[in-house]
Amino acid sequence: AAGGLCGISTPRMSDVFHEWVQVLDTSLQRMFPCPTRSQMLQAYPNCFIEADGHARCFLLLDAFEIFAQLSSNTNVASSTYSDYKKHTTVKFLGGTDLIGCSWWDTLPDGSPGKASDVIMTADTKILRQVPFGHFVKVDKGFIVNNLGASEGVHIDRPQKRLKKQAQQSSVDTSQTQKIGNIRIIVENVNGETKQQIRYLNVLIPTLQFGIVSKIVRIGYLMQNFKRAIIQNDDPGSKPPANGCPCRAEIRWYGGTDAGLKDVRNNVRLWGLKSEIERHRTLRAMEEHKHKSATEISELILGERLHLAKRKEI
Repeated sequence: AAGGLCGISTPRMSDVFHEWVQVLDTSLQRMFPCPTRSQMLQAYPNCFIEADGHARCFLLLDAFEIFAQLSSNTNVASSTYSDYKKHTTVKFLGGTDLIGCSWWDTLPDGSPGKASDVIMTADTKILRQVPFGHFVKVDKGFIVNNLGASEGVHIDRPQKRLKKQAQQSSVDTSQTQKIGNIRIIVENVNGETKQQIRYLNVLIPTLQFGIVSKIVRIGYLMQNFKRAIIQNDDPGSKPPANGCPCRAEIRWYGGTDAGLKDVRNNVRLWGLKSEIERHRTLRAMEEHKHKSATEISELILGERLHLAKRKEI
């Protein structure tokens, strides 16, 4: 049908479609690299500091599924059948930062619907993007604490109710509500991606399994051109005269919005123990006495001490 609208044959239209999907996927991946710690700290949401008491949360991680046609190949049909959805699906890991911004490594290629969250997390090595000593917020099904420990990453996950447990303790309930309220950011991005790409609203043909990952990643990264998702921002604040910045402008180009703050000057919020000690040492040096706390923090962030800590494990 699309080929007829453009006045070209269907095979030619298919070739054009596949070529442009490849171009868009490659271009967006280059456009949105993994942000540095400095870029994260320049625009850190106040609501996360209030909830966590620190500024070391780096990633919000979730999984979502896309419905697909049933394959005539029994092996493919078996591996793509999702016990959770009771349907043939392609499953994806999707991650964002704290304002709903994603980069190319936060949406790896899809997996068969039968794959578990734990297996996908291990195979994609997505936790390796998170700096040592930082936090990832996940859902109850992501029992990846051991994987996080092997990478030096803290997993912030709600506790599941134990067998024969009538109800959770008040502490577990509070923790579950806190993580759930914050993780709604990545769930919104996942939902908007599926809703706004009409291609994903129908059953994906089995012959297109090879290209569906690129299409989903394109839609996911295109969400970076929307306004940032900021919880509990000041309702009385006035938007900038030239308009609100998009998520990409905030994360990579120094933009800001209501509800965000630059926390680089407070090393106790974001620093590891070694970085806090290093900050104190540099401040005491004569050559740095005229530098601000933010400038010294930039020196420490540039040293990338978290990489050395990861090598130790």
